[in-house]
Amino acid sequence: MERSKSVRKIPWLPILLLAWNILDAAVHIAVDRVEPLRIAGNIIGVVAAVIVLLGFAQAMSPRILSLSAIAILALNTAHSAEHGFGPPMLVFIGLSVFLLLRWAQVQSAQANAESDKAAGSFALRWWLSLAICLGGVALVAISGLPVN
Repeated sequence: MERSKSVRKIPWLPILLLAWNILDAAVHIAVDRVEPLRIAGNIIGVVAAVIVLLGFAQAMSPRILSLSAIAILALNTAHSAEHGFGPPMLVFIGLSVFLLLRWAQVQSAQANAESDKAAGSFALRWWLSLAICLGGVALVAISGLPVN
């Protein structure tokens, strides 16, 4: 039996990004540690995901996602400088930033699909998102003191 060509692909990156940011905000609420800068980062991640997922500003989607990752890192760096950081915080931030950056790469590749050059582009390698993410998380970590 042949699969139908009309089968719709599931957008896993946006779903994971939305779920992860909602889970992060829910954890803050559950442990009674609603931190405004951290929650603002979650809101930025959710809003960026919804904007791109619904197709608003399609041509700008890689920039929207990349700028959202930068904003999340900036907010969490400021939070870390004021209140310190914990390893769980770095994991939540890191995965959110990685998902945003990877999705920006995917959107950029889709936008440039007609170009053969885009397929082999260095900027579209998945591990580049990981490296940038780890650098950003390191910046958050060095901006504050560890908290137990």
